[in-house]
Amino acid sequence: MEVEVVVEVVVVVVEVVVVVVAVVVEVVELVLYCIILYCIVLHCIVLYCIVLYCIVLYCIILYCIVFIHIYSASHSMNLSEALPTTAIDTPKRHRQR
Repeated sequence: MEVEVVVEVVVVVVEVVVVVVAVVVEVVELVLYCIILYCIVLHCIVLYCIVLYCIVLYCIILYCIVFIHIYSASHSMNLSEALPTTAIDTPKRHRQR
């Protein structure tokens, strides 16, 4: 009878150990899923930041190109307006009157 009780106790202990191991495995899987999800989210955030950085950089470069174009165009207009387009009267002409 004592042997049967010991065997039953061992069986119960083994069943408890199996349940505990199963719970630990589930917890480890859950932790791994959380780590994977965290890495995916972090990767998406990094990609979003890179895309946002590229868009901002593109806008800055585009703004600089447009600014330089407008600035050079306005300067070339001012220079061309400053140049004479018709002949200038000479002092001789005024003296002939």
